[in-house]
This record gives sequence, C-alpha cells and structure tokens, in this order.
Amino acid sequence: MKKILIPAIALLLFLSAGTTSAQVAFGIKGSFDMFNLAFKDADGDKDQATMIPTFDVGVFAEFQVADEFYLRPELLFAQKGAKNEYALIDDVTTRISYLELPINLMYKGPLSGGNVLVGFGPYFAYGVAGTIKSDNVSLDLEFVNDLEDANEFTVYYKPFDMGAKVFAGYELAAGLQVMLNASLGIANMEPDYRGEKSESSTKHVGFGLTLGYVFGK
Repeated sequence: MKKILIPAIALLLFLSAGTTSAQVAFGIKGSFDMFNLAFKDADGDKDQATMIPTFDVGVFAEFQVADEFYLRPELLFAQKGAKNEYALIDDVTTRISYLELPINLMYKGPLSGGNVLVGFGPYFAYGVAGTIKSDNVSLDLEFVNDLEDANEFTVYYKPFDMGAKVFAGYELAAGLQVMLNASLGIANMEPDYRGEKSESSTKHVGFGLTLGYVFGK
C-alpha cells in the first residue's frame, strides 16, 4: 500500500508547488459502472463471464499544464468484479474493492457556456477487500503475489492492479460534470505459483457513467 500512496502524495505535493500561478481546481466524483473479468486459460481460450453493476467514489484535482490542458489525478474507492462459474458452482459473483489512483491527461475546452472534457491515462490500484458468493456458497478471497499452497474454498488474486482509463463528457458552468468512462486492466491478477508465472490470466474491464462536481466555479 505504501508503495502506491507515498508516490501519489509526493506527486500531488510536487504539482501543487509547481502550479501556484496556474489554475488548480478540486472536486468530488462518483461513478455507476458495469464491470467484467476477462479470463484466458493456459491454452489461450477465453472463458465467459457476465458484467455486474459496481461503483467508485472519491476526490480529484485538476492542475492546468497548458492552455485548455490539465493533469487530473484522482483517489478513489472502486469496486470491480463479474459473475461467472467456479468448478461446479454456477452464478458466482465476484466483487473486489480497491484503492485506486488514476492519473489522467485531460482536455477541457469551452463549448456552449460550459466545457467539453476528454481524458485518458493510467490507473494504479491496490486490493483491500473482496467477496465471492453464489446463492448458497461463499468462497474466501485472499490477496497474494506468490502462492505456495492453495485451499479449494479460496480464490487467490494479486493485490496490485493497473491499466488504462479513457473518458469524455461535459462540464456545466456551475461545475457539474457528466462523463462516460471506460477502463481496461493490463495487469494479470492471477498470482505466481511457487515462483512460476501463471499461464492463465484474469483482467478487469468495464465502463460507466460518472458524475462529478468542481468546487469554486
């Protein structure tokens, strides 16, 4: 956790110190999302899963780096997951909660009394909790980077996740933002097994609708 939070705080302090003469804004946001888990086995075959509704909520800052261009770091509590099958258990819903740090480059240009918003950038996340349940079965979820011994009633994932985000939307003159977003994980969540890389992969993928508010408009 410290490996993520300490660089994030250092980045924010650096940007704050370097933008005293530029425009800086702060805000809050929340998203209603639909997420899935993209599974691929050792042979490269994809397994089917179903999207589930999830959410994220948090804060953000907008640091102006050039005319109409901003760096937008966010700090979120984000939930992701999917509905799929484990062995002989049907309709298993996986929900994983993360502390997530997206760092987006954003274009904000005037349009019809407000601003059009377009952004993209990487995100870094660390798992803090999770549940894996069906109607009558509950499995344990454990975060581990290198698995030594497995329990048949436990699902194991790496705690660290990273990927890319894109969004587009509109900001009203009063500071309300409405955006569509998409997220694609690039880090394999499957842990190593006794020092050997997993030949299968599991990655997050999702999209959603974001509402935000910028203070001081």
